[in-house]
Amino acid sequence: MKDRAIVNEVGLRDGLQNQPVTVGTEAKAAIAAALVRAGVRYLEPVSFVSPKAIPQMADAAALTALLPRDEGLHYTALVPNLKGYQLARDAGYPTVALVLSTTDTFNQRNLNMSLEQAAASCEAIIQAARADGVATRTYISGAFACPYDGPVPVTLPQRLTERMFQAGSDEVAIADTIGAGNPQQMKDIMAPLIRDFGADRFYVHLHDTRGLAAAMAWAALDLGVRRFDASLGGL
Repeated sequence: MKDRAIVNEVGLRDGLQNQPVTVGTEAKAAIAAALVRAGVRYLEPVSFVSPKAIPQMADAAALTALLPRDEGLHYTALVPNLKGYQLARDAGYPTVALVLSTTDTFNQRNLNMSLEQAAASCEAIIQAARADGVATRTYISGAFACPYDGPVPVTLPQRLTERMFQAGSDEVAIADTIGAGNPQQMKDIMAPLIRDFGADRFYVHLHDTRGLAAAMAWAALDLGVRRFDASLGGL
């Protein structure tokens, strides 16, 4: 495992969700099929969110029914709350991704919750998922900086990661949601967490806003991380 990196393709979800032109369900399914033909085995194609909030994800259930079902494929759905989790579970997703941002402002803008409310919501979803036999990955969004409040101390994503692992999350993804981090921050945040929990329980999710994503990915790889999110075409 340590000599092999896993790339989790999130373009159909994180890449398309902010695009101004709606991409049709069949077109999304065609993109997923092309990715699978190219060798991608891990995909996060949908999020089960309010269609009013993110219209691009209104067809999550319909797209799920059209996804390739080849052996060895691993699908994850992002869920913002317990209702979203229930929809993903009922659609057959074996793994769900949760979202927890580092600041009150980010959680309010993203989930209409305070930081404490968002953390408690994640804990409730994790508990429900464990009872249902569904795996969980919790994204710590804004781990390097909040888009509204600016830089965050390294201890904040570390504390939230510890809390999510204590709640039973199978994995945690450290997410540079706005591409504000640098390789040294990656080391400062991740090294103590990897020491305490092991590198194989982590994903890294990077945006290339300032052109540092590759260098940050290399820093995480050097620390032992082998799971990375990516988005086709830089979406």
